[in-house]
Amino acid sequence: MIKQLSKNKYKIIAEIGYTMDGKRKRKTEIFEGTKKQAETREFEIKQQYSKKGFITDSKNLTFEDYGKIFIKHYCEGNIGAKTMDGYLSMLEKINSYLGNWQLKSIETFTLTQLYKKLKKGTRKDVVTNNTLLHYYNLINLMFTQAVKWNFIDSNPNSNIPRPKKEKHLAECYDIDQIHTLLNGLTNECLKYQALIILAIDSGARRSEILALTWKDIDFDTKVLTINKSLDVIRGEFIEKATKNDTSTRKMVLTDTTINVLKAYREELKTSNTWKETNKLFLAKDGKPMYPTTCGKIFQKVAVKNGLPKINFHSLRHSSASLQIALGVHTKLIQERMGHSSMAVTTSIYSHIFQANRTEVANKLNGALSLN
Repeated sequence: MIKQLSKNKYKIIAEIGYTMDGKRKRKTEIFEGTKKQAETREFEIKQQYSKKGFITDSKNLTFEDYGKIFIKHYCEGNIGAKTMDGYLSMLEKINSYLGNWQLKSIETFTLTQLYKKLKKGTRKDVVTNNTLLHYYNLINLMFTQAVKWNFIDSNPNSNIPRPKKEKHLAECYDIDQIHTLLNGLTNECLKYQALIILAIDSGARRSEILALTWKDIDFDTKVLTINKSLDVIRGEFIEKATKNDTSTRKMVLTDTTINVLKAYREELKTSNTWKETNKLFLAKDGKPMYPTTCGKIFQKVAVKNGLPKINFHSLRHSSASLQIALGVHTKLIQERMGHSSMAVTTSIYSHIFQANRTEVANKLNGALSLN
């Protein structure tokens, strides 16, 4: 912006970036000369600060202050609430070690020591490689962006080997255990029945189940539509659309599940929390059910029926395991589970597929015996 003060005298107000707290920063200069010369000078000022992007003393910029810049100008508006919450939690931990360090003083050796401390953890159990990988990816992203913003010359994390991801076998119930669970459910309230049977039948994620409304179920065609998820981030319910096309899906539910859901819906209609467009699973105050409540309900039922304690997400794995055991084609399992590809499905449940192949071979041994 250029304001003429008098003949051949101008006030130049150039937008040159933002402060660390996201406020707009301007450079003001009184210039004597023609208007064209003033415009040229305004351009020069903007060019001078264009590479910086932020007005800050990068020489003395601490890692903690840079983290605030990174969250404000890189993350906000570009990543989801759940990812943002993960970044903020990790930054709290990283800042306890590196927060006061000047960004430019952090070297590869510094980060190597940081990873050792993170790996050790603050409790008796050491941090897993998978958790360490999350820290590594965040730190690498932050330093890569710091180079792009010209805060530092190079990324000190680039010389550190990426932690190898550990593969964990998906915990789940076998067919007999699923039958035990379902038989035990007959003695439970309809809410418990609906929650657990729906989880096993659909194989849906907990966040997807909690986001379901009654409009997502077509009782005539028995089709369930999954197109959103619900999480609690720092005490606040956050609902969003499913993350990709494969996560958005339709599936036909079994008669058993549909009948339980019908009975559950009729029961809800007599309660104070019933609303035609509301969620399937509600708390007593009419708000959506809290995610941890799902696990408490499931484990209560599991223990009562003498079953091993596994988390609620393992019901999703149990659903996949049941489909594999019943010989359902991998492509159909992938679509029902909402995986991005069949490769993902076979990777997660490779041990279950292998167990079923072994069982087939054992049966063939008996059938093809020459004795």
